[in-house]
Amino acid sequence: MKVTVSNSSEKEKLDLAKSVYHKHFGRSTLTANEKIFFLEIDNTLAGLVRLCFEYDVFQLRSMLIFPEFRGKGFGRKFLKGFENYLDQNKIREIYCLPWAKLENFYSEIGFKKEPTHLAPVFLKERLNEYRSQNKDEIIFMRRSK
Repeated sequence: MKVTVSNSSEKEKLDLAKSVYHKHFGRSTLTANEKIFFLEIDNTLAGLVRLCFEYDVFQLRSMLIFPEFRGKGFGRKFLKGFENYLDQNKIREIYCLPWAKLENFYSEIGFKKEPTHLAPVFLKERLNEYRSQNKDEIIFMRRSK
C-alpha cells in the first residue's frame, strides 16, 4: 500500500483525479487550493481523497475507495494516513460531509457529528445541496484537536 500526496497544480495527477471523480460522482470540482491523496495497491490506483481549504477552513472531501478494494481494510489505513498528514502539518480543525452510514468510520480519526447550525455558512449551503440530491442522509462532522 502506497499513499502519495499531490498539489492540484500537478497537471497529470489533477487530470487523473478529475477523470476518476467524474466517472464515480458525475462531476469534478477540484480547485487550486487543495491536495489530492492517491492510494495505490500493488501499483494500481485504489482510491483518492481531497484535502481542501476554502473560506479559511480545511475539509476532507470526496473520499473514494474503488469497489474492488473495499472491505479489505485499505480505507481505514488510507484514512489513518490522512490523519497522520493532518497531525504532521498541525491541521487542528477540519470538517467533512459524509453519508450518515460512515459516521463510525470517520470517527476513528476523531471526527464527531455536530449540529448543522454549527457549520460554516458555505458548508451549510453545500450540505443542503447534497441532501436535496441524495437519498442517503448526509451529516456534518468536525475534527478538532
